[in-house]
Amino acid sequence: MSRSRLARALLSALAVALFGIQPLVAAADSGSQESQAWPIAPIASQTAPDLGSTPIVAQAAPAARPAHVPLWPPGLEYTVDTSMAWSFGKTGAPSSGLPGGMDVVFRYSWAANNRLVIGYYDLQEYPLGFDTGSVPLYVQGAATPIPGGANLAAAPVNAAVQNHLIIAHWDQIFWTKLMGQDFPLILSPTYTHRWGSIGGGTDYLPVEINGFPYMEHYRTGDFLALGLTFPVPLLTQPKHHLLTTYTIGPQWATTPQGANQTNTAQLVQILHVIWHPTPQIKIDLQPSLYPNLLPTDQWPQHYFTMIYSAAYSFGKFDAYGRPTSPYPVPFIQGTISMGGAMNESPYGIAALYCQNVANCAASSVPQLGGNHAAQFQLKFGIGRPTVIPL
Repeated sequence: MSRSRLARALLSALAVALFGIQPLVAAADSGSQESQAWPIAPIASQTAPDLGSTPIVAQAAPAARPAHVPLWPPGLEYTVDTSMAWSFGKTGAPSSGLPGGMDVVFRYSWAANNRLVIGYYDLQEYPLGFDTGSVPLYVQGAATPIPGGANLAAAPVNAAVQNHLIIAHWDQIFWTKLMGQDFPLILSPTYTHRWGSIGGGTDYLPVEINGFPYMEHYRTGDFLALGLTFPVPLLTQPKHHLLTTYTIGPQWATTPQGANQTNTAQLVQILHVIWHPTPQIKIDLQPSLYPNLLPTDQWPQHYFTMIYSAAYSFGKFDAYGRPTSPYPVPFIQGTISMGGAMNESPYGIAALYCQNVANCAASSVPQLGGNHAAQFQLKFGIGRPTVIPL
């Protein structure tokens, strides 16, 4: 069994095990309902920010006031959804429709200060610059392009990408003081495994690197990160049901692959705004600066990404945002995600290299620039809606 398949099997087995023990933890104590120390305080009769948790099990009433405001309830929480997706932009594709997908997220907290999160996410996209525009066309080994170049729209390819990601992290809270108030710092060792398919097939395709053709995985990689998350004081207003967190930390590829020339630490930065205008409505805004080092990349691509999300849950919730119904609460969610590499240009195919002059159309190998894509996902699920932490 390959390393990537073994990692997916182990994480899937752990997720199934956590799901199986849900009945044993469904009645765990949730902590005080009283409004306590800034900045995280539950608001009676309204959904309180929860640092991205996705609870769906109603908890028993608390018996005692905890030392700190609990950032997430003890026990198991989960979200399951399926999605349809459409691409934005001039992609050159005959249709904007993308493959369907799903998200499955489990969160389990043993105590008020720590929890384990395992999430599987699908992110569908159609990257720009693969079926549009004209690019230089080179004969293998030649430094001067063929006059006229190549029209990518003349023989378009199916560049629809189905990205699959497993993101697992352990969250540990460290309480400190800020302006005399309790202030949480959350340290999160994180493992990310991603893979994908292109055009409904494999992601193992030819690519031109420094003038030579290689076969590499376009969408496969493993990463380790150490994130530090904390609330942003002025943008965290419990009485207005508003929570803003900032995450920062280094990330490395577990093992350099393919064209990779470096594996120095890259800085991940994520700003996440959560607002509950009503108990049933959840608004997310998540801009991020995220590095990506895949086997086709000589250097990490640094993405500026924006995620917008609006969701409506069909149920009532307690002060911690947990459904009070004895059955899973359904939701509907619309998500727009868009982003592109800031340090690589142009987007998509930068040039084509002809390996066989007699039949260039069948033997051309692409040289890649930066990646850029924008898409809309419509999701139907149960639990609390969530967004992918990228």
